[in-house]
Amino acid sequence: MKPVSTYLIYEKPGSVNSDRSKPQKTSALKRRPTNFRWIEGAFATLNSLAGTPPIALAERLSPRSWLMVGWLLLLVQLPQAMSQAQISAVRSEALRLVQQGDLQLRLGNWQEAEISYTNATQTDVSLADAFMKRAHLYRITGRYQEAMQDYNQAIHLNPYSEYIYDSRAKLKMLAMDYQGAISDLDTALSLQPDNMLLQHSRVDDMLTLGDCESALKVLDTLAEDSPYQELNYEKLALTYLQLEDQEASLRYLDSALLMNPQSSLAYNVLGMIYLESQQLRLAVDAFSKALQHNPGFAIAYYNRSLAYHYLGLADQALEDMNHAVSHCTSESSVYFSRALLRKQMGDLEGAVEDYTKVLHLDSSYTAALYNRAFSRKLLGDYQSALHDANAAVEAEPQKAEHWNLKGNVHLLFGDYNEAISGYSQAIYLDRDYAAASYNRGLAYLMSFRPSEGCLDLNEALRLGYGPAQKAHVHFCSP
Repeated sequence: MKPVSTYLIYEKPGSVNSDRSKPQKTSALKRRPTNFRWIEGAFATLNSLAGTPPIALAERLSPRSWLMVGWLLLLVQLPQAMSQAQISAVRSEALRLVQQGDLQLRLGNWQEAEISYTNATQTDVSLADAFMKRAHLYRITGRYQEAMQDYNQAIHLNPYSEYIYDSRAKLKMLAMDYQGAISDLDTALSLQPDNMLLQHSRVDDMLTLGDCESALKVLDTLAEDSPYQELNYEKLALTYLQLEDQEASLRYLDSALLMNPQSSLAYNVLGMIYLESQQLRLAVDAFSKALQHNPGFAIAYYNRSLAYHYLGLADQALEDMNHAVSHCTSESSVYFSRALLRKQMGDLEGAVEDYTKVLHLDSSYTAALYNRAFSRKLLGDYQSALHDANAAVEAEPQKAEHWNLKGNVHLLFGDYNEAISGYSQAIYLDRDYAAASYNRGLAYLMSFRPSEGCLDLNEALRLGYGPAQKAHVHFCSP
């Protein structure tokens, strides 16, 4: 009797059962190796014993049959065991790469962090955390479209994580998709209904949308004895400020400060109340207290910069905006505000630099494109200004001011017909656009068409555009 192991290998050439010197003209099906026949026999044995009680089964199986069944079970389980081991190794390597990416991110090495996270997503395509971490990196570096793709993939892999939905909601807020953000927060709350911080994030979205009534309804549902009661008071104060009820807003701020006299958020909202009521010195004091308790509070720097700006203190305003930028490097709106300050202070090159940063963070920020074109025009870089003006028109063709700017740049090049075309489109979009009528009038006059030019100057005068008066006297008086 052969050892059992011989039933588990193919017959070797030259064995008793395999004679290659005498070729067989049989089909491939009929020439199956002996071990295949053995496996079929084992399956047949198992099938025939299905449902047999254990005691009866022991009586019916011969020792050889027991060995056959044991070998079969080993063959069935071995690939699964090997597969699980391989999967575990892959997952471990992917997790190691994610941790490596986390370390690089903490060190500020964004490119190395991205490489590690990307390697993790390629090593284990089912690891949601790898896509989640890379999405966060893309978000803080302003690569919103790539971040959204990774968040979507993370949710596809793990649709039961409220944290991923909350993170994607924050990205949608940055992309100004406020309804989408609320939808994601609703989903997150359905997964974890008792999460107070998610409720507050939802309130933030509602306030951004201007839906104060819904925000108040959510805040009213939060427990009075919540550990976040101070935050509740602050959010209520912010909501009533948006409703222009300063008295109610101040009342809730008093309650918040009574609970925590060092609340930087409460002092920031207080400063906003003073800013709204044009009590600028009090606003500066309130924002300064917020920063005293939280020196890294970027929004307080931003708000105090506005107060200084309205007070005419340009240097202090710019200094605070610089602080806001240093603490909030991924916010396009902060760079945009600093660009406006720089332009007003005559630093056109600095303004162009900031507008460029805005567009790097958010390529859809058309106001930055428009303003960069304007600044470049003032710098005499007409070619770049025209490029930006054309891009602005392409991005938002319904904006009359974009067509007017395009006309202005063409006028500087002496392209009068192109300039007139831009001004005409601006007037078509806005019939009361006095500056466009004035500009088209000048373009007509410069191209030796005085009758059309004077008609446009008359229209600009009718609309109350002051500069048209002098031009009309000079060119159109008898």
